[in-house]
Amino acid sequence: MPEATRVEILDSIAITMPHKEIAESVCQQLMKSPSVQAICLLGGLGRGETDHFSDIDIAVFVDTPEDGKFLPGFSFALRHGGQFYEINLSQHAFSQESESAWSPSRKEAYRQAKIVYDPSKKLANLISQHTEHRADALIPELASNLNQIWWLGVYHAYSTHKRGFHMNAHLLINQALQLVSETVAMIEGAKGSHMKWLEGIFSEQWPAIHQMLQEGIICSDTSSQELIRRIKYVSRARKYIHNACLERYPLFPRNPYTHWARHSSGRVLGGTSEDKIHEVLAQANLSPWKAKEVHGLFCLLSCAGTVDIDKFISMSQENNLLDKSEALTVQELYSENPLSQS
Repeated sequence: MPEATRVEILDSIAITMPHKEIAESVCQQLMKSPSVQAICLLGGLGRGETDHFSDIDIAVFVDTPEDGKFLPGFSFALRHGGQFYEINLSQHAFSQESESAWSPSRKEAYRQAKIVYDPSKKLANLISQHTEHRADALIPELASNLNQIWWLGVYHAYSTHKRGFHMNAHLLINQALQLVSETVAMIEGAKGSHMKWLEGIFSEQWPAIHQMLQEGIICSDTSSQELIRRIKYVSRARKYIHNACLERYPLFPRNPYTHWARHSSGRVLGGTSEDKIHEVLAQANLSPWKAKEVHGLFCLLSCAGTVDIDKFISMSQENNLLDKSEALTVQELYSENPLSQS
């Protein structure tokens, strides 16, 4: 095993001196063990973000646990300057980690880790293996977030307020604004960071979003006027982030909803019989309510499989949804539709 060298923890004005000194002391002690192959700092210390209340998270890696035993994690406290500081130490084995699957939260934790001892570069390679950042992997989650921001902060907030649940409507807007923050953090590679550390990202790199969040988070009352005002900031923030994604990622979808529906929800969009009847009814010049009822019948019949168009037309007339002339128009338009055989 290579001879252990003095550990130097990342210098940063965001890391308080007690945390730096304690982490260096603990890591130096751990390096004396011949079984320790690598050490890294996680959490706030790994990100270079600590304050008076932060604990110290340290991950220790060995090659193979003795007799294949499970390596427990544990916590303890050290006194420094008359105050106790909590230390959380986790143990891992390279022989077990290479083939194991890492959860999204663990990937994010190690993506932001600070390696302080890794003479063989095993830990650096392991982290790279599990956390390799690919834009194409990020796009579905970003698109899903933009979709949810709209549903939470615009559609559901408005409909909830109309139902008389005024406080809940504003809480939905709060959720949407938090998702705005998380989406920006994801774009900047800071996914998983505590909200308390994201202020700098917003004010320095996303000043427009910073302003929208400051205005949107204010809630003076639960009136409809206040709701509309806040919804406007949610909508503006979503549009701003969407445009930024379109600039950064060439493959980013112009319609996040359809992307989510196709790739996440399992829905089939385009080229279905439901799409066809929807288009046909729009061309048939039916009243909105009549078109809605006819469309409902068609969807009901399609649940069991392919719709028999003749049976559908017959049932529409039997239930007084279409008169003879309307039925003939719908049938002709459906037969002429180029998608009718797909």
